Amino acid sequence: MKKLLIFSFITAVLGFGLIAQEDAPAPVETGTSTSELDNTTGLSNFQTDTGRQQLRTILVENMDDPTVWTPFIPFDKGVITMRRLQGNPSGKEPLRSSELLIYNPEDTYVIGLKTEFYGRDDFFLSLQANKPIFIPGIVKSISVWVAGRGKDHELRLVLRDLDGQVFILPVSELNYTGWRQLSINIPLNINQQDKTGFQYGLYFTAFLIETEFYDAEGTYYTYFDDIRAVSDLIADSIIDDDDITDGW
Repeated sequence: MKKLLIFSFITAVLGFGLIAQEDAPAPVETGTSTSELDNTTGLSNFQTDTGRQQLRTILVENMDDPTVWTPFIPFDKGVITMRRLQGNPSGKEPLRSSELLIYNPEDTYVIGLKTEFYGRDDFFLSLQANKPIFIPGIVKSISVWVAGRGKDHELRLVLRDLDGQVFILPVSELNYTGWRQLSINIPLNINQQDKTGFQYGLYFTAFLIETEFYDAEGTYYTYFDDIRAVSDLIADSIIDDDDITDGW
């Protein structure tokens, strides 16, 4: 029932037709057993870890611009409102300009979601990127700061590989209070190389929050800030400086 709910949500709302998901802490493609997965290297099964790595921290999104995002809740489950609010997690460490791959404007805001439930139920609400956000290289891990409100709802990430395959990765339950940096390792079964062999990376497409039946009542607040990734850019470093960058 849960897998059917996820499939219906993704195809109807996010517009993707291929899904890889399971209840265990790693996404699984259809027909793949959990014993075949490795959630430590971040390499696909088409790649080999030779020890040559160039790890960089990438600022995927600082969550300052609300026009990047669209919230969603099924129309019969409640009302969801998104707002940009001034603030920052006190534990967040700023990145030096030399570490960033994208321009880092002044980081002074977060994105807040206010969900007003019609009644208790199990379903998904989401915060979707209006345009998939490309993360270059062989992505090892992704992190995001999320302020929890002590509810047993579960956060998941939706990623898409370069062939269009969609993966849903369980991140954490949100049953804590205050800000916490949540992170996941990218599993082995996600292929991060395109068919030409010249481009590496993943697309970030959405956050999903799976509601817990008994906590899906009243008004629920969630706040997001600072999506980062650790990525191996060794493949990009051997490309000539005058070459054209793919992925546009």
